[in-house]
Formats: sequence, structure tokens, C-alpha cells
Amino acid sequence: MDHRLITTIIFFTCAAVTLAGQIKSPLIQGVNMGGWFVLEGFLNPDLLNTTADPRIVDEYTFSKYYKNDTAKMQALHNHWNTWVQEIDIQKLAQVGFTHVRIPVPHWSVETPEEMAANDEFYETGQWDVLPRVIGWLHKYGIKALIEIHSAIGSQNGYDNSGMQGPKGNFGNFPAGADTSVQKQLVLMDRICQKILAFEQQWNGTVVGFGVLNEPNLGNLDFIKNFYLQAYPVVRSSLPGSRYWFVIDHAYFVDGWMDFMQPPQYENVILDIHVYHCFDDGLRRSSYKTHADVACGAFAQMISSQTLPTIVGEWSIAFKLDSHFAATEAYPTFDQQNFAYRFALLQMLTYGSNFYWNFKTPSAPYWDYFLGYDQGFLPQLPVDPALLTMAWCDSNRAWGPYDNTSLQTNVYAELGLPAPSASSSHRPLPSISDTPSTSAETSSTSTSSSTSVSESPSSTTLPQSDSSSQISTSRLTSSSTSALGSSSSSLDTSSRDSSSNRPSTTEQIVTGSSLQEIESSAGMLIPGLMILIAILY
Repeated sequence: MDHRLITTIIFFTCAAVTLAGQIKSPLIQGVNMGGWFVLEGFLNPDLLNTTADPRIVDEYTFSKYYKNDTAKMQALHNHWNTWVQEIDIQKLAQVGFTHVRIPVPHWSVETPEEMAANDEFYETGQWDVLPRVIGWLHKYGIKALIEIHSAIGSQNGYDNSGMQGPKGNFGNFPAGADTSVQKQLVLMDRICQKILAFEQQWNGTVVGFGVLNEPNLGNLDFIKNFYLQAYPVVRSSLPGSRYWFVIDHAYFVDGWMDFMQPPQYENVILDIHVYHCFDDGLRRSSYKTHADVACGAFAQMISSQTLPTIVGEWSIAFKLDSHFAATEAYPTFDQQNFAYRFALLQMLTYGSNFYWNFKTPSAPYWDYFLGYDQGFLPQLPVDPALLTMAWCDSNRAWGPYDNTSLQTNVYAELGLPAPSASSSHRPLPSISDTPSTSAETSSTSTSSSTSVSESPSSTTLPQSDSSSQISTSRLTSSSTSALGSSSSSLDTSSRDSSSNRPSTTEQIVTGSSLQEIESSAGMLIPGLMILIAILY
């Protein structure tokens, strides 16, 4: 891997590090819907990895070389129409997810002329499909964060930006008289207008907008300036009283303190991505080391940020072959037991979060549905009884787990019986139930609209959300409705070595998790000293 930014974290800890006071059920328990509108090798092997064409490494090359191949383009459209079905949304609600994060590409709203000027060949039509799924989310009471996952010229050089290769050319990709940044802002405005149009049919379902996923350009000032330029563009359609403005940490471990603060900037949220499997040393470490890092460095860095923070991507992937997700071995019984506990630990220490991913074809640690069905990922919301466990006590043992230690036996550690499988399921509508007429409106009419005649201030949220706003200093109980909670209670680049992923520790960014904000602020970790050296 080509580590352009290496962040070394050295931990000097005393014998006991306890964060029990920071354990609390997250306000947002979300999951990503990756691999849908932006192809990735390990999520979409049938489209990208089985073409027997070495030129095909990402969606850019797939589209470039097969744009005129009717069968392959039809396969892409079929993927869009089948990757997310109503039964998937029903299952998200059954598991207990409150929110989803939906990646969409910038090219989804480009005209053919714009695409040609940008030397792009992508297929469009994503917005003919998305409204149908927003209707299902509305039906099952799940909120959505829609974020732009790509940029003209690529913002990071990963396949999750559509274009894999050297570091992205976003910001240095002139095309005609306009720069890629100016062009990106135009496309951003179109996407925001489409999101606002959803309010006419599924009021309050979309609660936030993500500006750009994982820009990795090595220039913090450039990224900050881009966010500042994006803010008025987004707010012209999506008012701050009702929509999050989500900014990615951009692989910088600091630099966000006091950035985009109120009252000038409203409802700004920092998104960080935390993974344990992209650092060579960490993925060779013991179970206990993974737990200590989650409880120590990661939790502290999240809690110290001045902006409210979500962990927009994380997973239970922790071992060597997790880095090569497409060929990852199915976890052993011992690994499944650790994974179950490791998931709970991360949820309860990171705060509001979105797991990557809701499903995969063959990567077990990245597939929440599989982990849930097989018992190594938990039912949500987290059982309050589990909040009493000493998850971050340095004396806690983390395996090995014998063949009698089933996942549910985490309750035995508390001397409690495991709940029945259905005890925490809330009543759900059936797939045969017909949603409201507006939810069945033709997606074509919605997707074809690139402007909304209604002004942003004239569309109202449901009563429960009408006064919602996230304080960018601290959240209080009165402001949590801004999170769009339903009635139920680090980074998506290719998981292969060819993606030039930064190491795990590069993705650590300080942040105020929404979970931590509700608990006592400013809690320090006794005995923990963190030394961060950034090497370029």
C-alpha cells in the first residue's frame, strides 16, 4: 500500500483504563447501503471482477470500455433495481436500525455534455430507482442520510470514488472554463434539489446530506475551503433547521476544532470512519489490543471534537484476511464470539454510527445481515442490560472462547438469561401492506425534476421534528429530535490491497460522538497518553 499519510499512535497506558462512564446506547444506530450506485470490487464481483478483462478495475473503466455493450449496461441497471428490495428495508427495521447512509455518485445528475467535457463515461439512471427505496424507508420508519460518494477526477483514487488509481485529481482537473470544484458544486445543487423533492412525498425521511466521502488530497485548507463553498449551495435547498450538513474528516486527525461553528453554520456534523483491519500491525493483534484501541485512542479522539460527530463507517473486520474482503474466510466459532462482543463494544463507545455494510456477496465481516442471521452481530437497539458490563475495563478477558460460549452467553457474564430472539422486535408493516399513495408515486416523475418550486422554508417536518436542530457545541435532550430517530429504539474504498488504503490509524479523528455528548462532557481517560506524529 502507498501510505501517503502515515499517522503513528503510541499508547502509554497505566495498568487500568476504564471508560465505563462513557458507555451509552447510541442515538443513531445506522448502516450503509454501499455497493448500490457506486460499484466496488468486493461488493460487486459479478459486475467488476468476473469480466475477464484486466482493464476493468472500477466503475470508470467498466463504463468506459462497455458503454456500448447493451448486455453489460443492462446488467448494471438490473443491479440498481435489485440490490435493495423492500424485504431488505423490512429486515433493516427488524434488526433495529434507525438510519441508513446512502452513497450516490456525482455523475448521477450529469448531462451527457458535462460528462463528455469531464472525460467521463458513466451510466446514469440512479435517480429513477432511489425514490422507490425512500418510500420503503418511510414506510418502515427509517431515516436516511444521502451523501455524495465521488467527485469529478476522483477525490481519493479509490474505487469507491468511481475511479481507482493515483491520488484523486479533484481540484486539479480543469475542463473548459470551469474547474472540477465549480462543476462539483453545480452537481451538488442538483442532488440537493432532488432530495428536497422527496419532502413532497416522504416528509422527514431524509434527514441529512453528506458533502463528499473521504477526500484524501493531502491539503486540509483546500478541503475546508470546499466545505465552506458547499455550505450555501446545500442550504439553498436543505435548510439547517431540518437537515444535517455532514463533512468528512478527510484523513486529518486534527484541524476541525472550532470549524464551521454556530450561529453562522447550522447543524454541521463531522463524519469519521474507523476501521481496525487496514493497519498492518493492528490486524495482527490480539482481541484485547483491538478492544483497548477502541476504548482508548479511538473513543477519546471521537469525544474530544467540538463538532457533533457520527462514525459514518466501521465494521467488525479485524484480522489479516479482512483486508482482502472478497476472499475473506468465514469466521471460526472463536472469532464469531469475539466479533459479537467487538461490535457491541464499538457501538457503545463510538456513539452514533453507521455500519459498513448492510450486505455483501461473500465478505462475512462486512455483511450485517449475515452476521445477524448467524448470531455474531447483535439485535438493535442494544439491550440496556448490556450497558452495565465493564466493556472497557483493562482487566476484562477477551477470549479465547470455547465451544460452549455461544454469542448470547455474553448475558451469562452478567448472570442474566439471554432474551428470546423476538423479544426486542417492534411491530412492522408487512410487505403486502400498501404504503401511502405518495410513496407509490412514479419514481420517474420525481427523478426527472431538477428543481423544486416550493421554497425550503415552506416545507414542514412532522411535528416531532419541527423544532429540531443539532447544537454544534453540545447536544441536549431537547435537541435529539434533529437526529430524526425512528420509532425503534474508517471509509468505503475497495477492501483489496490495490485500493491504496491508508492505514487504520490514519483514519482516527477527534470527535464529539452524539452518544458522548449526552453523557458527561470532557471525561478524560486516566493513565492514557497519546502521541501522534504525522509524517508526509
